[in-house]
Amino acid sequence: MTTRLQASPRRRHAMADGRGRTMGRLLLALVLAAPALCRAGGSGCADDAGLLQAQTLAAAGVRLPVVRHFCYQDRSGSYVLYLAAKSDRQQGGERLSSMLQAHLLKRAPDGALAPQWTVRDFAASGDAGGWFSPRLQELADLDGDGLIEPLLVYRFSPRENEGLCCERIKLVMFYHGRKVAIRAESGEMDGSRSTVANAAFFSLPGAVRRHLVDKMEAMYRAGDFTFDNSYRFVPRRDPAE
Repeated sequence: MTTRLQASPRRRHAMADGRGRTMGRLLLALVLAAPALCRAGGSGCADDAGLLQAQTLAAAGVRLPVVRHFCYQDRSGSYVLYLAAKSDRQQGGERLSSMLQAHLLKRAPDGALAPQWTVRDFAASGDAGGWFSPRLQELADLDGDGLIEPLLVYRFSPRENEGLCCERIKLVMFYHGRKVAIRAESGEMDGSRSTVANAAFFSLPGAVRRHLVDKMEAMYRAGDFTFDNSYRFVPRRDPAE
């Protein structure tokens, strides 16, 4: 009798990275190292301790535990981005969450934080839980107007799934005040995969849309996620809108 061991969600993606690294290395490097791109390695914040104080987080409306935070500056001012997760679930030794939140706040010269936008999402009934992917996140000026458009990437894994089958991933960006959302579901066969976007995606400038499509293709080539490639990775319109 053979016992089949199931890898944890994050460990499976690490293994997938290794399998797909040779095929996707060049394309991934071109997309994720684009000019003006500020992918966050460290926080980029000069005052980490102050930003993570309980009173600061409470005043900012951040109710869940902060898992990562990042600071950046563009021509409109200085900002802090908090990624928060409930971290109330576990699968395969990994901590997952039933609820994810992201908060962008503008920093005043006196240190006061003013909310700009908030993203809230929840694991579905069949999900093991979700997590942010800071490695795939971007803080970049994609159209050269001097304003950074934060791009969030987070995903949900179903319970007892195998490989990269049937996971969900979301790419969320705020462009000039409008929320751009791309939702994708993986699958073992092309026909079981789907990638859809809201109306705001289709109103983006062509270069910004192309960047997002290229990013999804790069993630596919690198083994990060099995996007639907039926339409050259271009999302379909979300029928739910």
